[in-house]
Amino acid sequence: MKNKAKIILLSLVSAMALLSLPSVTATLVFSNGFLYQETYLAGMKLKRDLLKKKDNYRIIFIGGSALTFGLRSYLIEQELPQYHVVNFGLYGALGSECMLDLALPYIQGGDVIVLSFEQSQQTLSRYFSGMDMWQAIDDCKDTIFDLDERDQKALFGSSMAFAQQKFGYLSTGERPHGDGAYAYANFNAYGDIDCEMPSGNALSRRYDPNQMIRFDAKWWEEGFINDVNYFVSKVSEKKAKTYYWLAPANEKSVQNIGELDTYYDFLNHSLNCDILGDPADSIIDSGYFYDSNFHLNNAGAVNNTRRFVLDMKAELGDSSKTGILIQEIPDAIVPESYEGDDSDAAYFEYGIEGETAYVTSLSSSGRGKAALIIPSSYQGLRVSRFDVATFQNNTDIQKVVLQQNISEIADYSFSGTAKLTHIELRNPNPSSINIGAHLLDGTNADIYVPAEAVGTYRSHYFFSQYAQRIKAIP
Repeated sequence: MKNKAKIILLSLVSAMALLSLPSVTATLVFSNGFLYQETYLAGMKLKRDLLKKKDNYRIIFIGGSALTFGLRSYLIEQELPQYHVVNFGLYGALGSECMLDLALPYIQGGDVIVLSFEQSQQTLSRYFSGMDMWQAIDDCKDTIFDLDERDQKALFGSSMAFAQQKFGYLSTGERPHGDGAYAYANFNAYGDIDCEMPSGNALSRRYDPNQMIRFDAKWWEEGFINDVNYFVSKVSEKKAKTYYWLAPANEKSVQNIGELDTYYDFLNHSLNCDILGDPADSIIDSGYFYDSNFHLNNAGAVNNTRRFVLDMKAELGDSSKTGILIQEIPDAIVPESYEGDDSDAAYFEYGIEGETAYVTSLSSSGRGKAALIIPSSYQGLRVSRFDVATFQNNTDIQKVVLQQNISEIADYSFSGTAKLTHIELRNPNPSSINIGAHLLDGTNADIYVPAEAVGTYRSHYFFSQYAQRIKAIP
């Protein structure tokens, strides 16, 4: 569609939205003021602009953030100089199917398409987050026209929540901005995250227990398989080629490595495209990951790029040597020392795990307490986490305070806490806390963070899913 026609259609869609939504909501949603330009999701416009370039012979990667953190595209161009590289991976929570829809109009003859979705049930489904998509397209709303009808309806269904969030920022003069590696400034010209921060493994146990990985055919939603195969057929019609390449998986998080051959057979049978490389090579030592079971650190990204180059050269019959050197496992990222409030130390029981301590349960004197502060240390060791059952089904607890020493919170940790209203995170840096998608399942509590960090938490890669329940510490 030509740009002029798109502008006209966008105006019509905006007018329809104005009729079907309260006027204030529609005005906020379609306003030109772009609030999210410093955030990670702002990478959508960069990546769409790259897709729209009419370069000859491109390799286009499509998927989630495992691609964003897992590739050094300039190395691919050095090894395969006949191709330009586009990294169209961004955020699994946007939805995988929508990334196919957004890419398809801009694929051209001669392109090589590499699909690489994280091995999780959410990314292997038709899941779509309208709220996250609004943030991602706030400065490129023509993206709406490349979404399918189902996702467009879901997008407009989340308009009210997005307008409320936007109004909250505008009314206070606050702006969301990136944190740590999750900032727009850290994207390079190819759409890769390329900065110093992912220097090693930052996970307290070197893997994330909130996102365990299984190579299981049941994780693929049938409708999503159909979507992938429809995409492959359309790509073929354009005289382009599609491959499926398994995303990197943290070896410590994989629960069924022995079933990988069966899973490979399933992919070969179900997907109408070739599987690129040996799936076993996608299972990578934990030392090469950064802050999740899918995000590689800088050394891991180089090695993963090398894996792709070797796989692609084998597919192309290119026998030239690969100049990308294998990177050694880097040192793990050690949190800064922190001395906090240990006044409630007697109310907990502890365990020791390597060089850190963790809370195993409440002590007999801690049961029945309405408010508790998890201590910063035990026997001189940093307390990095608390067991998932520590507060579960506690009908007395009303307030839990987590200090800057806590770097991991397990899913369902507050399930069944009928009186809990206040979960306080005193760390101003959300990137240093590892959480999952079920943090607040089973509780009506809100999350309270330092006032100056509210915008950062609400727009953060992991915490944004809880944006509506993040507030400033009173």
